[in-house]
Amino acid sequence: MAICLTCKKLWKDYANAVHAHIGTLRKSHGDTLRQDSLGLMKSEWLERASVRKRQQVRKALTEHQVTHLIRELETQPPRAKAVRQR
Repeated sequence: MAICLTCKKLWKDYANAVHAHIGTLRKSHGDTLRQDSLGLMKSEWLERASVRKRQQVRKALTEHQVTHLIRELETQPPRAKAVRQR
């Protein structure tokens, strides 16, 4: 089975988005521990943006994977109908 370059790129994008999201969670947690209100406001904004990015990339990946499923269904030979017994 050939590797789909689009799948590979989308998985890499998704992994990067997950890592970015985790980074913003760490920053937010650190700001909370330091009781840095301004830093926390900024890091929470970045966290929300990273969540949106992660969701967008995951959606693109899922939609692309559906195209593979559709293509697979279209190329399968028709199934034989079940024979009824009387």
